[in-house]
Amino acid sequence: MTTIGTYLLTLFKHQITSWLGITPQFITDNVGEINSVEQCRPIVAFLSTVLDLCSREKDIRQQYGRQFIHGIYTCWPQFSPLYYSTNIDDKLLIVTLLTKTFIIDSHQLILHEQFDNISQMYLLLLIDKQLNLTFKIRLLDLLAFFASIDTDENLNEDKRQKCSNDLCRTLRQFTTDCFPLKSTEFSIGTQEYHEYQAAIRKILSALELSSSFILFELLIWMLCCEQHHIFEEEILLSINRYVINLNNHVKQTNLLDYIYSIIFGKNILFRTEHRLNALEKLILKILTSVRKITLIEFYKKYICTLVIDELDIKLDLTSQTLISILINKVCTYRLIDHMYTILNKDDIFGINSSIARVFYDHIKKQEEARKILNVETPLTAIKIGQTFDGKELTKYVITRARAQFVDGRLMKSMDVMLAGINTNEKQVKLHLIRSLATSSFNSLISLLICTQTEAKLYKAFIFDANPAKDEYIFENLIDSDHKYTFPLELERYYAKDKRTLLNILCKKILTTSKSDNPQYQQRLSSTPRYLSSQYLFGSSLTDELAVFDFTSAAVNQQQNDLNKSLSNSLLDNSSTNLMNQKKIDNDRPALIEGSDDEIGSEFIDMEMDELNLHPCMVPMVCLLKHMETNGIIPINNHTHEMPPWMICMYKKFSDPLISFNIKLFLMRLIIHTHTIFKPYARYWLTPIIHMCNQMFENSSEGVNTFIIDTIVILLSWHKQAIPSEFDSIAVQRLIEYLFSNCSHRNVIVMKSNLDLIKKLIECWKERIHSPTVILYKLISEPDLKSKQNAIGLSLIGILLANEILPYYVPPTPTGNLPPVTTGSILSTIPNDLTEDKFNDTILRNMKNTYRNIYAAAAEVIGMLLNVKKLKNESTQRLLEQLSLILKWHNSQGLSDTYVTCIYSIQKHYSLIADKTVMNKLIFGLKKMYGDIKIECLESLIANITEFDSAYLELRAAGILDILIHKDFGIRGVALRLLHKLLPKLTHEQLYEIAQILYVDGPNECQIWTLEIYKWMYDYITNYLTKELKISITPLSEMFYHHVREQLLQLLS
Repeated sequence: MTTIGTYLLTLFKHQITSWLGITPQFITDNVGEINSVEQCRPIVAFLSTVLDLCSREKDIRQQYGRQFIHGIYTCWPQFSPLYYSTNIDDKLLIVTLLTKTFIIDSHQLILHEQFDNISQMYLLLLIDKQLNLTFKIRLLDLLAFFASIDTDENLNEDKRQKCSNDLCRTLRQFTTDCFPLKSTEFSIGTQEYHEYQAAIRKILSALELSSSFILFELLIWMLCCEQHHIFEEEILLSINRYVINLNNHVKQTNLLDYIYSIIFGKNILFRTEHRLNALEKLILKILTSVRKITLIEFYKKYICTLVIDELDIKLDLTSQTLISILINKVCTYRLIDHMYTILNKDDIFGINSSIARVFYDHIKKQEEARKILNVETPLTAIKIGQTFDGKELTKYVITRARAQFVDGRLMKSMDVMLAGINTNEKQVKLHLIRSLATSSFNSLISLLICTQTEAKLYKAFIFDANPAKDEYIFENLIDSDHKYTFPLELERYYAKDKRTLLNILCKKILTTSKSDNPQYQQRLSSTPRYLSSQYLFGSSLTDELAVFDFTSAAVNQQQNDLNKSLSNSLLDNSSTNLMNQKKIDNDRPALIEGSDDEIGSEFIDMEMDELNLHPCMVPMVCLLKHMETNGIIPINNHTHEMPPWMICMYKKFSDPLISFNIKLFLMRLIIHTHTIFKPYARYWLTPIIHMCNQMFENSSEGVNTFIIDTIVILLSWHKQAIPSEFDSIAVQRLIEYLFSNCSHRNVIVMKSNLDLIKKLIECWKERIHSPTVILYKLISEPDLKSKQNAIGLSLIGILLANEILPYYVPPTPTGNLPPVTTGSILSTIPNDLTEDKFNDTILRNMKNTYRNIYAAAAEVIGMLLNVKKLKNESTQRLLEQLSLILKWHNSQGLSDTYVTCIYSIQKHYSLIADKTVMNKLIFGLKKMYGDIKIECLESLIANITEFDSAYLELRAAGILDILIHKDFGIRGVALRLLHKLLPKLTHEQLYEIAQILYVDGPNECQIWTLEIYKWMYDYITNYLTKELKISITPLSEMFYHHVREQLLQLLS
């Protein structure tokens, strides 16, 4: 259209659109014969503009819109040159026109005579290979309309079926042409990635708008073709909403039947790997989205097929169909697991259960048929009573599931059969046999949580096995050959796994455990004094054991428990309500997925590591939490004997012959449920410490996150138990490993390792002595321009803060007994490593060129002198060695380093600042600036009163100038120094200071100025009282008034 034409159309839009609405034949009559694209373009552009005007005016749209669109559809064949054109702009023009007709009325096309022509055009454009995905994304805006045709009741069945088949075939062709073979093919951030994402989202939107089963099938196919689709979460969420919005029993039943046909291999389009992917991704999501009545009917329909037909099939390891049979069995146990997880107890167990009734009636009919036919009852036949009690199904599932996962022969037989073969098929078979064990195990857990409350049943069915009868549990569940790795880097460790629906279900329990009273979590009042945080890595422990910088899983759980303990009075009610909640409204989904905020305490935070991703980890955690929350685990503060189920677990964990992977699994389980094991800490400490040592021996990774989690748990139990004297060797080996692996290229990781070692030594220092040889190696780097010795100095500081001397002298053996050692090469002190040599190595670090190294070394020496003094050991030799180093600093003219070293030492050993040292410090005070001046003044404070002419020397060094210094940090330290010196000053000297003092500055300066004036006021008041008996001097009177005025000003 020309500019003037558009203007006129806009100006007279009401008149033109109204007239076209009442005379739609005008369009048909005047379009005429279009012989070229050039003739077609202005007409379609004009109609698009009129549609725009029509859509903006509600009255015109409602009154004339349908007639106007009818006229456009009638002329549609004449617009064919546009969509057959090779010019992409022409195709876009006709698509835009169709889109605008849908905006006004999207239902009229279905019954229009041109429907077939228009739909055919749409489908052809979708698979037009000349068009790129950017253009086809515009076409996908209309997909919801064409996809809804298969649910439209206005069309006859034949036409609806034809349209559905055409659309299905076209969409398959479209995804084949336009989508990558693997969803991860496009790099994130590229144009191809964004186009692919936009197309997927358009399809998802169309699915939810149209409720089309065709689109559902397409998305299911896309998900199942890949183990992990890059947009899997978005697709599953959309499918979840689609299933909920169906809200039709028949449609949801058909949908469940479709999924059932996929996972049980009845749909020939889906191969083995597709079935496994469907099982992992879809089954739980869909089962929890359908209406409860639909879910119950689904299980009534298939329960006998599942628990009788599928589970009765014998496994022939040589069969060609072994993989398919294994998948069927795994699917069966998964469906049983979800049945007991999602539905209520009354739905599955008891006389009111319709599912249990179907199972009972089926078995009863089989018995009656045998009697009529006079057939002998097989030994494997299911035994039931004469009357229905609703427990038959559950008893049978318990028997079959238990027998399945404890069977130790199946895996052994497969290993023998496939020995020496390394093929993909072998890995698939082994994986499926393991999955069969885990699925049956998980189904039994869900069954017990749903239906049973007796602790002996949990112990007998879940924790107990008899190896003499070839029964094994964890050996069948956990792959002993798998190599588990754990991260060292905190950035990866912080990344939490997305909550799965299974986490949300959480087996219908609250994860809130009966946590300890917060007052028991408080630290001891006496806190070790560590190296100053300004040096090295700024490492210092927080006030709470449970709050480490590295935020381990155990820490999260402990902190959650502390928070939840405040509301324990409400816990029983809330957990009871959750357990006994009746889903009466059958129109609602069996379970609605909520956000983290909505679900709240029903979550357990788990890191995304391999152990937590084990299929049995979450069910086991839920099982123990369920037992704790519902009183199945006895809570008795007077008895600390382990319950029978825990004894089974303890024996397995302590067995030196079991696979180390089983120990890792059980330890991770203990970490997640540590409050349950806390009362029995005295039993668990020894095997857990040995496991940590074994982990260090088997790996060169260092202090990984699993070890951190484990040690944090041990430390959280320190009020219940610490290692016994018999465990001293194991504890010392653990300390040696931690010291040896503390260093790391990432400073944050190193800091967290130091924090861990600090708390470990604090809690267990009665059982710890210094790993001298390791420390010696960590501080022996001779290069004075290296920072490598920093970690060693930090570790020595940690030991000394807990009054453990870094040079360990083994006790003299008595009689014929050998000296006690850890058996480690690292712990054996060589003959040439004397205490003097060790101390010399520390002192050599005071010559380092980096301030944080020589300052830390000096502070360590101060701590060492202090600890030796406390232990009544001689410090003479160490002081002689220190004197040589300090003389070296003086001889090199390194006044700054000398001051820093004296300052660092005196923080722990104030006797170092004797008169000789103070003379040197005061003499050089005028030449010092900044932090060095502050350190010099700080070093003088401790023993300044022992120096007779201190004030005169300080005055000569410019202490009065410092009192008016603009650097408030220096002024504050000078005020503290003078405050300590006040009792030694004369009347005149005090008055001199009083006249100099300023009342300005930050709070610290004002506080110390106030303290000085308060002391002076008390002094001058007493002084004047004495002078009254004689006569008051003018100096005293001025002194009194000045101090009084300054005090009033400070206090105002």
